[in-house]
Amino acid sequence: MKDFRYNYIHSGERIAKARKEMKYTQKELAEMLNVSSKTISAIERGKNGISVATLIDLCKYLEVSTDYILFGYDTDINYVIQKKLKRLHPMQMKFVERIMDEIIPLVQCMYEEGVLADDKTMPDKTES
Repeated sequence: MKDFRYNYIHSGERIAKARKEMKYTQKELAEMLNVSSKTISAIERGKNGISVATLIDLCKYLEVSTDYILFGYDTDINYVIQKKLKRLHPMQMKFVERIMDEIIPLVQCMYEEGVLADDKTMPDKTES
C-alpha cells in the first residue's frame, strides 16, 4: 500500500528560508505566532507539523502563500503579483499603474482580435 503521509522536511525548509528572508529570528516568529521557539525549530527541521490556523498566521507574517509552504510554488498569480507590488516604493507603484493602464487595454484588444487566441495560457474570453 502506498504511503500518503506528508513530508514536513521540505515545508520546514521553506519556512526557515522565508523567515530568514524577512530577517526574523525563530524567537521573534514564535512570539508572533504565540508558540515557543522550540516549536518553530521543530517545524523548520521537519520534526513537527503545523496546524492550519498557525500555518495561515505564519504565511501572513512571512508574506508567503500556503501553496509555497506546502508545495514549493505559488499557484495563485494574484498573490505573486501582490507580493511583488507590495515591495515597491509609492512612486514606483504609480509608475507601474501607469504602465498597466497602457498595457491592459492593448492586451485585451489583441486578445479580442485573435492575436493572442492561440496562447493556451490565456483564459477563454467567455469565462469572465
